[in-house]
Amino acid sequence: MEVQNSVEPSRVKNIKTFLSGKGIDCWAAIFSISYIVAMVVLVIFKRDNLLTLGLNEVGDFLAGTFGPLGFLWLVVGYYQQRKEFQASLREMQNQSETDRTRLADDQRLQAERHLQYRRSLLPIFHIECSDAGCGEATSRATFKVTNSGAKVRSVIFDVAMKGQHGRQERFSIFDADEIKEFSAEWLCNDRDDRVVVEISYMSQDFESGVVRFVGGFNIFKGITTLGLNEFNP
Repeated sequence: MEVQNSVEPSRVKNIKTFLSGKGIDCWAAIFSISYIVAMVVLVIFKRDNLLTLGLNEVGDFLAGTFGPLGFLWLVVGYYQQRKEFQASLREMQNQSETDRTRLADDQRLQAERHLQYRRSLLPIFHIECSDAGCGEATSRATFKVTNSGAKVRSVIFDVAMKGQHGRQERFSIFDADEIKEFSAEWLCNDRDDRVVVEISYMSQDFESGVVRFVGGFNIFKGITTLGLNEFNP
């Protein structure tokens, strides 16, 4: 029983292989040779009858003899064309998938290159504060800004406390590795407050951007901290 069960899947596999066209050409060749041999044997045994046939009857005999073979190889040709078409279709699908993958990789690479290019045009500001203090009515501070990034234009330094703009300093060009200094004063109302330094600029590709630094101000300690709060290239 187990041997029979093991043989059945093999038979089914052979039938599927034959119907799929993988072995149909071989089987067609075997059938054709067998058929021709059978016809030759038949002609040998019936040669006396064949000699008495007329031309029309001989033509009918040849048509009836080779008609099945012609139909057989017509079917074989159909299966061969179907196999070639399926193989061509799979190749086109694989090529299409490869093209889509390559296109996605190219788009991702272009996006990364564009991002790197944009970053190469951005400035990198570092700010320090010195000589900060509060007089009788006003607070004052001196700022030193270093640009370790790219060259920018139309730079505006704006210092504010409690919404009061102490001073705006403008520079037409801020080169890479250059240092700019400016001072600002504003009304001093509270012992502790917040100071905002905003730097706006235009990059080399004519894109505007803003960098904002926020620090704590104490009338006795000056500006204690001044860190990057917002970056908007």
